[in-house]
Amino acid sequence: MLTEERKNKILERLASRGKVLSSDLTARLGVSEATLLSLMLGKSVRRLRCEPAALLKRLEGLGTLMALTRNQAVVIEVHGLYQNFNAQGNVGLTTGDIDLRLDFGPWVQAYTEEKEHAGRRLRSIQFFDAFGVAIHKLYLEDETHLAEWNTLVDDFLHEDQTSPFLSSGAPAAKTPQSGDKNALIEAWSRLSDPHHFNGMLRKAGFDRLRAFEAAEGRFTRRLEIGALLNALNQTAGRVPVMFFVGNPGCIEIYTGPITNVKTLGEWVNVFDPTVNLHVDTAAIATAWAVEKPSPDGVVSSLEFLDAEGSVLLQMFGKRKPGEPELEAWTQVAASV
Repeated sequence: MLTEERKNKILERLASRGKVLSSDLTARLGVSEATLLSLMLGKSVRRLRCEPAALLKRLEGLGTLMALTRNQAVVIEVHGLYQNFNAQGNVGLTTGDIDLRLDFGPWVQAYTEEKEHAGRRLRSIQFFDAFGVAIHKLYLEDETHLAEWNTLVDDFLHEDQTSPFLSSGAPAAKTPQSGDKNALIEAWSRLSDPHHFNGMLRKAGFDRLRAFEAAEGRFTRRLEIGALLNALNQTAGRVPVMFFVGNPGCIEIYTGPITNVKTLGEWVNVFDPTVNLHVDTAAIATAWAVEKPSPDGVVSSLEFLDAEGSVLLQMFGKRKPGEPELEAWTQVAASV
């Protein structure tokens, strides 16, 4: 329960946070990010009806936006247009500049926030799961579309603009899954489409980490955590890449060149005009070079997992179905 005294203490901390982000305050204050936002209802925050499919469908006319998706270790920010949105039931996608794969099942809370940051007025819409963890955020960048933005926000305003959000505990820990190794290797060798990889793992009874361990020396190779920085440095300005960053409700994909790679402490970053990537390497437990068969030849990826075996980041060479993998990327994946 969130007592009035506890609420006031959190609000005092929020007022004095300086440059500390709300997402960084959650662990310090012991509440979820969605709860922090809900405590500012009536100030800089308004609650929206959580109807993501209907809302995302309205974004195409808002010009350039910044799309942000994160998990516990990686943040990706892509600047561009939301285009070609399609949804069927709880599944959706966009395939424009902003490239998303969406599972709306976990999306339960939505807010809009306006705040000053570095001399700018930031306007965002933010979606959260039942635990108060961020699923996806989007920011208005083209002020010529401010009127349309305000209309969108008004159209989705929730009737409750006062109640704080109380998250429902924390996600359950994953149970390791490991089936028959020989059956896994056989199924892996017969894979005809890399998009079917997750289904193949489920059918074989493996989670991702245990599958990578079982296939080591055949389809996978264990890497040092520093392979990420190595790969980024090798591809910067030379090889166009693909980043996949996701959580249970949203996977955001960037495809294209990168140029500006920087390290800040344990964080490895890409700072480019159309994409920012931020990776807390301290949260990466294992790193892998992975090969998957396809009709177009082997598809190589670098995959970075947390201690439970969940994917934090996947990195590929730029590729479209029907095209072989870039030789320059194959060389990078083999050398890190």
